[in-house]
Amino acid sequence: MRATFCLVAKELRLLSRDRGAVFFVLIWPLVVAIFFGTVFAGRGPRGTIPLAVVDEDRTAGSAEFLTGLAKQEGLSLAPMSREEAASLVRKGRKTAYLVLLAGFGQARERMFHGQPARIEVGVDPSRTAEMAMLEGLLKAEAFKGVQKLFTDRDASKRMLSQARDELKGAPAQEQKTTGRFLEELDRYLSEAQPGTAGSGGGAATGWNPVEIEMKSVAEQRNGPQNAFEITFPQGILWGIVGCAATFGMGLVLERTQGTLLRLETAPISRAQILAGRALACVTAILVIEAFLTVIGVVAFQVRPSSVAHLALAGVSAALGFSGLMMGLSVIGRTPQSVGGLSWALLLTMSMLGGGMMPLFVMPSWMVLASHLSPVKWAILAFEGALWRGFSTPEMLLPCGVLLGVGLVGLALGARLYPRP
Repeated sequence: MRATFCLVAKELRLLSRDRGAVFFVLIWPLVVAIFFGTVFAGRGPRGTIPLAVVDEDRTAGSAEFLTGLAKQEGLSLAPMSREEAASLVRKGRKTAYLVLLAGFGQARERMFHGQPARIEVGVDPSRTAEMAMLEGLLKAEAFKGVQKLFTDRDASKRMLSQARDELKGAPAQEQKTTGRFLEELDRYLSEAQPGTAGSGGGAATGWNPVEIEMKSVAEQRNGPQNAFEITFPQGILWGIVGCAATFGMGLVLERTQGTLLRLETAPISRAQILAGRALACVTAILVIEAFLTVIGVVAFQVRPSSVAHLALAGVSAALGFSGLMMGLSVIGRTPQSVGGLSWALLLTMSMLGGGMMPLFVMPSWMVLASHLSPVKWAILAFEGALWRGFSTPEMLLPCGVLLGVGLVGLALGARLYPRP
């Protein structure tokens, strides 16, 4: 065992003396995490409200309203169910949800009598600026419907006819006052020039064609608190990948330069030599993970939801990629072939696994393909410990996959590693 630890110390000392390797396993991952964190922190058009919409009315009138609303500058609409909409607002994925209640389309057609068209809006109470902006955009779109009724004589006649029919069952006083108003409105619309009636908007002063009910939906702060909690797992993975590639190349160089032959002439077994290399890789990866995590916590407000789960994710990733390093070291006989193939495979794993862009922005087919990449499972383990709030059973799947990859790679490397 003492000989193995001496080999570990030797490998770590050699790594620390290689300035290029130190840069790519410590500094470059930090640059990646900070760069993409800054980019994602400012993503999306400023002033745009991501809005979940629910159409419970499902009429031509409600569909027309949503179509017009989607054209409003400052809104981004996504149709979905009420439950999903409320959940996304609670998780902070949407600023607000909008529900067109049953009877919305019919209420828009009668306009001046009966209950107005009703809209339910659920929004985080802390986002008062967005609430005011959203209410203004909703009323602006509702008034467009009023203008259409005034300028479209056929629509106006249908509205007046329907209003008179529904007024027959109303109390006498309401029939008298509302009937007089409808008669005057009918006369006005008949005398007005087409396309000019109501264009000034003065008739709408002090009156709202839509009733907006605001509901408070407090956001559940169980997601990433900032963009750096998303990008630091990526940065950590780049450090792990760089470390695994560096140690893999070291094994090949030892074999081709005769270092392995000299080691095997010493009173030390081949198993101890390989164990020393693997343990050194594990140790280096753990140091990299700890370094980047401390930087994230101290400088970028990265707050792990569970330190124990973060340690579990770190150890699993270290063991998994150390074993993968042993497997990659036997895919060629020269440093050039091993280096080229190793980086090609590791970069492919990184692209598919979320090392270059977060999984949640990938198309569905790429998310499915990412299951084949150990990078995906490592990032998922780190995210589960940082901001996804994984329970211990939920952590077992990604960590188990990483340990399985490590065992397979270690067995393959030890089996196929050529003798000097």
